[in-house]
Amino acid sequence: MTTKLEMFRGDDESFDVRVYEVDGVTPVNLTGADLRFTAKRNVTDLDADAVVTLTTAAGTITITNAVLGQARLDVPAVQTNALTRDSILPWDLQVRDVSNKTRTLASGLLIIRRDVSRTTP
Repeated sequence: MTTKLEMFRGDDESFDVRVYEVDGVTPVNLTGADLRFTAKRNVTDLDADAVVTLTTAAGTITITNAVLGQARLDVPAVQTNALTRDSILPWDLQVRDVSNKTRTLASGLLIIRRDVSRTTP
């Protein structure tokens, strides 16, 4: 699955995702799985330098229907507050399943647009 996600800088944003096996039809069973979403300026950047990092362990990814491969990605505003220009970030979503196997489920581009406001309501 390759997807383009879009949001504004400094916003709390949520994305609902549904992931499939390589056949593109069968949902990935996420029962007992750990998920990690990483978006970076460059693919070669260290994970520690990622602009956006979300995990099930941190509560920023919630598995909403494990059997159907559905999850919600919740990007906290604080992770994009420092951006000062439009940004296009490559991202991927990885899973570590109950068998302790890791694989990449999806990837794409996260487009973060500038906004005008620097204060919140």
